[in-house]
Amino acid sequence: MFIVRILAVLTLLCACCAQAAEPESFPVVLRGKTLTVSAESDRATLAAQLSGALAGEEPSVLTVERTQYDFIAVQGEGPVTLLVDFDSKGRWIEIVIESSLKQQNPVAQELVSWIAANAGQGRKSGKVTSWTHGGLAFRFREVKNAGEDSVYGITVSRK
Repeated sequence: MFIVRILAVLTLLCACCAQAAEPESFPVVLRGKTLTVSAESDRATLAAQLSGALAGEEPSVLTVERTQYDFIAVQGEGPVTLLVDFDSKGRWIEIVIESSLKQQNPVAQELVSWIAANAGQGRKSGKVTSWTHGGLAFRFREVKNAGEDSVYGITVSRK
């Protein structure tokens, strides 16, 4: 019985260590290219990844505090907005991937699928589903049939 308890405690400790070592990163798929965004990603790293994946696109906003691209992800559909806000040290603090309709935004669709597969179904509150995973907070919103206020998007931020 004593050995079973020791094994149970060791298993619990290993599980806690594995949870603590969970990488704080997530994939963003842009035009077939997968970018890995980690908690350590900074302005220069993200700028290089985004410009490579969105070759031919110019940022809509490019300031010290924000990089934003508005681009067509699906031909014949409306634009997707991808924006990254940075703190004074150049670390990202929030990433938003948003459009008006689901069919316009395969980028958010793939990230929502990834977070659901890796962190479960999340907590649903109205039209918002939230997850925490790897030290990050994910917030998915879908508002349908609201005219200009319709939205399909996901926001990732540091917890």
